[in-house]
Amino acid sequence: MALIKCPECGKEISDKADACPYCGCPSIETVEAEKIKDSTKLIISVFLCVLGYILAYFINTGILVIIPLVLFIISVILGIKCSKKLSIIVVIISGLGVASIIAYFFMDLLLW
Repeated sequence: MALIKCPECGKEISDKADACPYCGCPSIETVEAEKIKDSTKLIISVFLCVLGYILAYFINTGILVIIPLVLFIISVILGIKCSKKLSIIVVIISGLGVASIIAYFFMDLLLW
């Protein structure tokens, strides 16, 4: 165990600590791990959103419409959990996908 200086407060802390016990500044490893998690969530969210639109285009009748709807909802949930600005765009696009499928479903019921 080595002691390093905290970049925020300058006090000596363990190099194994996730955050400074004095000021709460996260370690560089913790910050990098969070960035990787956010990037992974965002990539999965974009993939599910695109897949949802592709499936919604080809599957537009019957109970199978639930598949793209579920993909859009998962995409929205993952996008909300990301902390990047691009996640807002993914959430909006996925939300529009959810709204369009629900609107299509209700219009189909009304016209039936």
